[in-house]
Amino acid sequence: MRRGTRLAAAAVVLATLPLAGCAGQVEEAKHKTTEPYSLDESAQGLSRVRLTEQAATRLAVTMAAVKETRVAAGALRKVIPYGAIIYDTQGETFTYTSPEPLVYVRASVVVDYIDGNNVYLTEGPPVGTQVVTAGAAELYGIEFGLGK
Repeated sequence: MRRGTRLAAAAVVLATLPLAGCAGQVEEAKHKTTEPYSLDESAQGLSRVRLTEQAATRLAVTMAAVKETRVAAGALRKVIPYGAIIYDTQGETFTYTSPEPLVYVRASVVVDYIDGNNVYLTEGPPVGTQVVTAGAAELYGIEFGLGK
């Protein structure tokens, strides 16, 4: 009999536990949503995509510096990785630069030729400029609102 009494008491306690929180006034949890990016206009009239650190990590944004090399004809050419090139719907080429941490701005480039993973430019960002080599397509989608 004693065992039956204990089980009955345990059942009553377990049944009333969910009600314990209802005695006071119920306050709704306030959930603040934060966009993982923002768009600002740059001085050149281009959009500046600003990511949160978490968004940059999730997009796996990686960077490389614009380099310069002398080509066979003797001319100097800027060189960026092939992954840094984006083609728009009109076939124009550009890359995303990073003027400051977590900020990305589209920059026009003119491709001379492509050799393997290297893109040789006749026009583009200055040597040493950081360009996005992975995550550029996602930045393009953010900038132009694709996928919404």
